[in-house]
Amino acid sequence: QGLRVEEIKEIVKVLEEAKEVYWDSANNSLLYFFEDKKDSSKVNKIIIRPDYNLKKFGKTNAIITLGKVDKDRKGLKHLKKIR
Repeated sequence: QGLRVEEIKEIVKVLEEAKEVYWDSANNSLLYFFEDKKDSSKVNKIIIRPDYNLKKFGKTNAIITLGKVDKDRKGLKHLKKIR
């Protein structure tokens, strides 16, 4: 499920304030979770891959995906909490 426009506008603030961040060593990715203000059973998820290699630009920190997951199904077992 995709993010609403107002949630996409929050991305910069979420990344700056980062209250819930995990490291996924299997995929070399950072996962940021933030509250879904309209559906308390869901959380919003941002996946960022540091040092992602783009052919034309070289290495960068790339947003891989944005979406929603059920609050109780975040799949945190294999993740290391950073914040």
